[in-house]
Amino acid sequence: MRLAAFAAIFALLAGCTSFTPLQSSLFTDEDGNIVAVDYGRDMKEHESTFVAPNGKEMTMRSHLKVKVTLPDGDSFLAWECMNPLQTGTMYRTNNGEWMFYANGITCAVFLRTEDKSDYLEVYNGVICQGPKKGEF
Repeated sequence: MRLAAFAAIFALLAGCTSFTPLQSSLFTDEDGNIVAVDYGRDMKEHESTFVAPNGKEMTMRSHLKVKVTLPDGDSFLAWECMNPLQTGTMYRTNNGEWMFYANGITCAVFLRTEDKSDYLEVYNGVICQGPKKGEF
């Protein structure tokens, strides 16, 4: 019994139970690069801010979260945020470095510029059924 309690406490401290993946998708670009995305929920509600069209800073809260694994094997966690594109769903990392945009069967990954003034699209793909890199 003590071992089970210890394991549960360790898992909570490590954050293992905070993200529950509900769906996984693979996206491919025209060069065959694969991005893997795990969609899920975080136990804790995440809060992000955005600037409304009237210039007022507002707050958005969501439990929705993604884990995005890029073609080079690097990955990031991002939470749902306000989407200025009006369609699809936008996710942003806590530090604002990465954004992931899902829209139907397509996706895009954005990386913040060095001067932090804008984002560059670094990946654009369409959903596929192929294996992740290294699984074939």
